[in-house]
Amino acid sequence: MERVMVIVNPKSGMGKGARCAEEIRRIKEKVLKTAGKELDLVKSVAEGENSIQELIRRAKEENRKEVIVVGGDGAVNAAANILCGSNISLGIIPAGVGNDLSKGLLIPQSTKAALDVALFGKEIRIDLGLLDDKLVFVNVVSFGFDARIVQDIPTLKEKYRFLSGEWLYLVFLLRELSRRIEYPRISVFSEDGTRPPVKKLENNTLALVISNGPQYGGKFKIWPGASLTDGLLNVCWIAKMDKPRILWNLIKFLRGVHDSLPEVDMFTTDSLLVSSLTELTCQIDGEPYQSKKEYKISILPRALKVRVPRIPEVPIV
Repeated sequence: MERVMVIVNPKSGMGKGARCAEEIRRIKEKVLKTAGKELDLVKSVAEGENSIQELIRRAKEENRKEVIVVGGDGAVNAAANILCGSNISLGIIPAGVGNDLSKGLLIPQSTKAALDVALFGKEIRIDLGLLDDKLVFVNVVSFGFDARIVQDIPTLKEKYRFLSGEWLYLVFLLRELSRRIEYPRISVFSEDGTRPPVKKLENNTLALVISNGPQYGGKFKIWPGASLTDGLLNVCWIAKMDKPRILWNLIKFLRGVHDSLPEVDMFTTDSLLVSSLTELTCQIDGEPYQSKKEYKISILPRALKVRVPRIPEVPIV
């Protein structure tokens, strides 16, 4: 009998993680009888021996073949930072606000269907992004306007509990538009080691988004068709826009047809250096990250083993 550690972030998705855990608890006996897998549910906390990262380390010490994380992109990020480069398979049960990585992997959003994929799905290896040579990201790192929105999310979740998770980012974006927008002058130097040319850009910036997957913020298709296994980062640079133009073009970013806008520059690379004369607001997989003037970003090809649907509706890779 195989024992599978199921790590639950009960606070993810404004309590969705806890509800998912209850649903898994109700069917775990059926899983044991039909599949011969014992599910060990463990609740994670922010810090200490029961943090996601410490629980993953424990799973590695116990030579577990797979672990399952119930949570959002932030929880998956915490797991990926420990599992990076290992042979342990990661199953994902979406329970966060945006769940962008799971959507990019075509993992079902319902608990039962996602659990089936986490236990019996096909194993593939996906790329991870690397920030400052020390912290991996699974889906996105960004700077500027959208990163400031992420900073406010922890304090605003309670106020907007009546909204479904994937709409929260859109509501917070509209709220952010009521404030003064800063347009930092950002320089990007990209030297792709796989193919020329070197690309260098500098401009007053609304947002700079470096993605691994096709979408972020729950609903924004920042790079439609992006592959999680191609060894490349997807860069979307949005230059300065005034507020009416942001609102006018919002639907294009939701639909993924923003590439034709004159303020948008999109390209792929395997590494880049982001710098500014002023400290930049930064977020990584939906969590705030330290503000500073320079960041180094690169790709780790096929660094994380995950489970995905065996017969997806469209090809994953």
